[in-house]
Amino acid sequence: MVRQPVDPYPIGLYPGTFDPVHMGHMDIIQRSTKFVGKLIVAVASNAGKSPMFTIRERFEMVQEEIGRLKNPRVEIEVRVFDGLLVRFMKKVKANILIRGLRAVSDYEYEFQMARMNHQLDPKVETLFLMASDRYQFVASRVVKEVSLLGGDVHPLVGPRVAARLAERFAAQRETSDQLRRDLLRLQQGEDVTLRPYTKADQAGVMDLILGILSEEFSLASDAQPDLTDIRGVYQRESGQFWVSMMGNKVIGTVGLQDIGSGQAALRRMFVHADYRGQKFGVARKLFDAMRAHAAEHGVTRIWLSSASRFAAANRFYEKQGFATVDKTKIPRGFPRVAKDSRYYRLDL
Repeated sequence: MVRQPVDPYPIGLYPGTFDPVHMGHMDIIQRSTKFVGKLIVAVASNAGKSPMFTIRERFEMVQEEIGRLKNPRVEIEVRVFDGLLVRFMKKVKANILIRGLRAVSDYEYEFQMARMNHQLDPKVETLFLMASDRYQFVASRVVKEVSLLGGDVHPLVGPRVAARLAERFAAQRETSDQLRRDLLRLQQGEDVTLRPYTKADQAGVMDLILGILSEEFSLASDAQPDLTDIRGVYQRESGQFWVSMMGNKVIGTVGLQDIGSGQAALRRMFVHADYRGQKFGVARKLFDAMRAHAAEHGVTRIWLSSASRFAAANRFYEKQGFATVDKTKIPRGFPRVAKDSRYYRLDL
C-alpha cells in the first residue's frame, strides 16, 4: 500500500465572527501556531448574527491584535470570508480547522460541525483546543455586555479593542438618551424629527426605540385607539421610523430601512399588546401613514419578507397592495429572514 505523504507544514484556519476579538481568541491563535506551518485567521461576515461591528472593523481589530504578538512562531494572515467554510478552506489551501472549546456544552455543537465539514471535504481535519483556565468565561457577548454597563474590559481585550468598545457604547448611550428625549417630546404633542444618526448607530436604533416605548409609553388596558390620530418621527440615513400615537399614548410603530435607489425594506412593525383585537386595523393605519411619508421622501418601492407560516399577516400584506415576488428578484442589500420566507414588493 502506498502511503500518502504527510504535509509537514499544514496550513491552519481559525474562523470566527470576532465581534469583538478578545483574549480568549488570541490565546487560541497563539497556541495553534505550534501545530501548523501557517495560520489564517478568517473573519466571517456572519450577517445573520447581526454583528455590532462591521466586517471592516472586525478585520482591522484582529489585524491590530495580531500585530501586537511578539515573535509569532509562524506567519499569521487575516482574511475575510463569507459562505461555506470548507469551500473557503479549499480556496486558501488550508486543511486544519482550529476550534476553541470553552466548556463541555461547546463540544456537542463543535463535534457535529467537525463531522459535517469532514463529510463535505475529507481532507479537512479539526483540531480542538481547550480554552485556558483564565479565559474559559470570556465570550464576545460577555465582553460587550460588561462594556455597555460601564465595566472595565481591559483584562479581557486588547487596549485598542477596549477603546473601540468604549467609543461605540458611548455613542449608543448618547443615542438612547436623545431618543428618550425625542419620544417624550412626541408624547407631549410636539412634532419631532429624529436627528440624523451615524451609520454606526443604525443597527441598534430601532431596538432602542422599541425598548424605550415598552418602558415609558405603557398603555392602560382599557384604552381604545383613535385611529385618525397618526403622528410620527422620521430618521434620516437609516430610513423612516413611524411612531403612531393616540393622544399622548403610543399604539404602534412601523419602520423602513433605506436600501438605495429609492427603495426601502420594511424592517419593523409593532402594535401594542393592548390592541391585539384591533391589530390589523391599527396596522392598516400605520401602513397608510408610512406609504404617504415614504413617497414624500423619495421612496418608490418597498420590499418585505415574511415567514410562510404567518398566513394572516401575509394575507394582510396582500390586501395592502404588496405583490409576491420570487426571491431571485429581490435587490442586493435586502435583509433575508428565513429559509421559508415569502417576499413582497409594493410600488408607490
